[in-house]
Amino acid sequence: TDIFTVKRRLRDFRREQRSKPEVIEDKGLFGSSGRVVLTAIAINGCNFLFKLFAWLYTGSHSMFSECIHSLADTINQLILAFGIHKSV
Repeated sequence: TDIFTVKRRLRDFRREQRSKPEVIEDKGLFGSSGRVVLTAIAINGCNFLFKLFAWLYTGSHSMFSECIHSLADTINQLILAFGIHKSV
């Protein structure tokens, strides 16, 4: 086969792929974006707890502010998860 036959077959294949309707299955919180948000909730929640215990142990004001910041991140991810859940 020559290069032009290969190019023509590739072009025809691409056209065929574009003409097919794309089926996107969104599984809510268990879809791809939902799993990312659930993972972020778990990580930010653990981060909040570790910083909370560090603040209680040290009494550091900056650790308290980091604790509140991690709590805000966790709440933000919970709001995103609720939005994903309601969009389904």
